[in-house]
Amino acid sequence: MANPSGLRRYSAKERNVYLTGMFGQNIIYNVAVTIMANYYLQNVLYIPVLAVAAIVAIAQVWDAFNDPMMGTLIDRTRTKWGKCRPYLIFSPVVIAIFTMLCFTNGTYDTQVAGVSVRNILIVAWAGVAYVLWGMSYTVGDISLWSLTSLLTEEEKQRQKLQAAARIAAALGTGLAALSIQPLSFKVKDILLNRRAEAHGIANYAEIVEQSKKALVSINDVMAEIGFDDYASWSYTYEKRGFIIVAAVFTLIGFVTFQLVGLFTKEKISPSKKANNIKQNFKLMWNNKPFRQLLISGILSGPTGIMMLVAMTLVAKYYAMKNPGDAAIYTIILGGGLFAGMLVSTGLVPPLLKRFSKRGLYIFSNLLVVLPSVGIFALYWYVHNHTEYNMTRPLYVGILALLLMFCGIRLGISSALQTMMISDCVDYEDYKSGLRPDGVFFSGQTFIVKIGSGLSAIIYGLMCLNAGYTGNNIKLLDNFMADGGVPRDAMSLGDAPLQLKGETIDILVKLTDGSSITHVLQGNLAQYTLSGNDVKGFFTMMFLALSIPPAIGALLATLPMIKYALDNKTYANVLETLQQRRREKGELTEETDD
Repeated sequence: MANPSGLRRYSAKERNVYLTGMFGQNIIYNVAVTIMANYYLQNVLYIPVLAVAAIVAIAQVWDAFNDPMMGTLIDRTRTKWGKCRPYLIFSPVVIAIFTMLCFTNGTYDTQVAGVSVRNILIVAWAGVAYVLWGMSYTVGDISLWSLTSLLTEEEKQRQKLQAAARIAAALGTGLAALSIQPLSFKVKDILLNRRAEAHGIANYAEIVEQSKKALVSINDVMAEIGFDDYASWSYTYEKRGFIIVAAVFTLIGFVTFQLVGLFTKEKISPSKKANNIKQNFKLMWNNKPFRQLLISGILSGPTGIMMLVAMTLVAKYYAMKNPGDAAIYTIILGGGLFAGMLVSTGLVPPLLKRFSKRGLYIFSNLLVVLPSVGIFALYWYVHNHTEYNMTRPLYVGILALLLMFCGIRLGISSALQTMMISDCVDYEDYKSGLRPDGVFFSGQTFIVKIGSGLSAIIYGLMCLNAGYTGNNIKLLDNFMADGGVPRDAMSLGDAPLQLKGETIDILVKLTDGSSITHVLQGNLAQYTLSGNDVKGFFTMMFLALSIPPAIGALLATLPMIKYALDNKTYANVLETLQQRRREKGELTEETDD
């Protein structure tokens, strides 16, 4: 279709390739961050919570300040492919390699009283691998987002691409975040079933369910019927399940991400001059609207705690690591969050026809304050004023609704942040003749990473205060693996967690086709954690899911009250830039859509 404006625009093929790559890139991001950093290190490898918080905070803060350096490198790049595409061609494979290195680590020995060389190496491996992953990811991430301002000169087309990119990113995030944990638990069950068959047991899943119903230790039952090393294999296969599923999703993300560098073309020529790193830091700070966006994003950092705690809550409060239950609760609760994010992201372009970017940004953050506070209020009411727990359908539905409002805020503010950074690039081009696409879009990842580092520190301190760290997590997992339900044990008070050990008749089907019946008099199985310990864990988690995000959203509005780049000012900026390009003969007629 003809392009009467004469502005250079991306083709439909380039748009589709770009969105596919954005989808894949966010799959990889969530494998490494949502799964590995937010869950795997603390809840599978049992690395102490302060060590995990330090790893994530140091990696993210270092990477945040490394982002402008990478942005400077991109803005100084001049090749026949452009300034972003070279990095998009070569970075995906490096990111994929470091993603898997993050998972291939040993298990922290929580029984060692002092410092051991093995534990030091495990923590060091986790830290170095995550830092290297973050640095490699930065290369691809800044290049990918910077490309949105280089694929087209038409503001409305760019806004559509950026809004669609946020939807594609949300889809990649949703696919990874909602499915990796349930699939990992499913792989664990498949592997355990095969191990049971190697012991001659054909009805492993039935025996587990019988043991749970009778409140008998699953480990005792398995030992009685010849599966002596059940507890050890249960942990080994849980870890292996995460590694296998992470590898599959990383491969999917790598292949789709790789397409962008191969099948797109930059439309806007880079500036003839480019700043050094010191000049770019000064440039970022002196650009007032960009500075306001940076400060707002950093202040909103505590909203990221929601993602840190979500998977742990689903696994240990709601699903008991059962793959089916994990899938159901993840889809309902996570689905509420991602549905709100997807719908609101798609609504941003039409909403901008009626509202300013500044007004919509402030509104989206204020919208989520009361629903966020409502999450903890709901938990407190249920556990202190009723005989029920948060798994009742009514409460699950209410929580999903509250999380949907959180998703609406996330979708709108994230989409607007990308658009407003693009506006700031144009504003800088208007002021100084520089187009700092790489540097300014590094600010987007700077915001995310500083926020993630801040979230990790706050959540780490909350976990430490509640005692949810190291050996206590392992003890809770042992109780769950043995058939215990932690949320039901909250009512025990100071009494230890226990399985009553009723007499149970177990029908064991053998792989040779025969069957035998075992009568087991279960012993009273007790665990060193108390009901109050578990109540403290879950109270902390629901608090982290609620109050810090509300505070972060409220603080994010403050720098934007007097945002410097209003609609009228930006319209004048864009008109001036287009006139300059016409005078230079840069605007040409193109046929694509």
